[in-house]
Amino acid sequence: MAQNLVQTIITDEQIAEAKAALDVLERIFPDFIVLDVADRRSIRRMGTKFEQFCRQTLVVGAENPKLIPETVGMQDAIADLAAYDKLFPLHARLTRIMTRWDDTLLALGSDVYDASRDIYLLLKAFGKSMGLDELRKGLSSAFSRSRRKSKDDSPGE
Repeated sequence: MAQNLVQTIITDEQIAEAKAALDVLERIFPDFIVLDVADRRSIRRMGTKFEQFCRQTLVVGAENPKLIPETVGMQDAIADLAAYDKLFPLHARLTRIMTRWDDTLLALGSDVYDASRDIYLLLKAFGKSMGLDELRKGLSSAFSRSRRKSKDDSPGE
């Protein structure tokens, strides 16, 4: 029995609406940034473990403004936390949507691959008698493995 993990028809109208929705997100959040790999690795992360620490520290800092010099950037941190609190619920929703999106793409690709393998096996079994052997041979290149070089294959040894 053929695999059919998902069955959906995506219309041009759905794609147009999705693109329009993405355009809106990009328009209304122009200040969003992209970190490079080095920054992403080295940046300090608030995370759930330190979120309460950060919140309490900002409260204490706001209650004792004479203690905190301007160079610390406490007002910016308070504004960042307010933005974080507004964005986080949307992030959770977008993450759920992206998980469903990724899983649907994975399932669609798997369904296509499964059916393609079945068709290939039928071509392999019956294609020669139907004059399709050359076509099957062309398709077989997807399954050819490139041989790994072992230490014995190394040049100069």
